[in-house]
This record gives sequence, structure tokens and C-alpha cells, in this order.
Amino acid sequence: MSDGVYVLKTKDGYRATYSKRYDDFVTYDTDINFVLNGKVIQECFGNCIKYDTMATVMDEARRLSKKYHETDDGICVIDFCENLLFDEIVKD
Repeated sequence: MSDGVYVLKTKDGYRATYSKRYDDFVTYDTDINFVLNGKVIQECFGNCIKYDTMATVMDEARRLSKKYHETDDGICVIDFCENLLFDEIVKD
């Protein structure tokens, strides 16, 4: 199980959270493309503040990472969904 601070980059903004659920919210389809589990994304990022820029969300990510000194993934940016709105990801 991977843990870390994850930054979700979507069409409408950026969100950051600490999570141990990376393996739950990112899967692969039959063509080995990343696919997000909308329900788990909602659970992990739904209550997070939405930031307008990468610089401001990275400030938050660094603040979070100081609370969790040892993580498997450090700070990880999930950007393969950058052309989708957050609501499109969690609509499941």
C-alpha cells in the first residue's frame, strides 16, 4: 500500500491530500491507461480546498508532507485527468 501527499490536477483546479489509498483510487484499463475510481477520489479529495495554481497547491502539499515525514511516494502529482472537471471524475 502506497502512502504520500497527492496533488490532483483537474481542469477546474488543484487539490492536495495525504492518503494511504493510492492503490484504491488509481487503476488501469485494458489498454493499461490510468483510470480514477470516482468514489475513492471523492472520499480522498472531496473535502479538500481547490487551488487555482500549481504554486499554491504545492505550498499546501509541502505543508502536509511536513506532518508525514516518511512516505512511500513523497509528493505525487496526478495529472493524467487534467482535461476533466472534478465533478466529471466523481460522477460515478
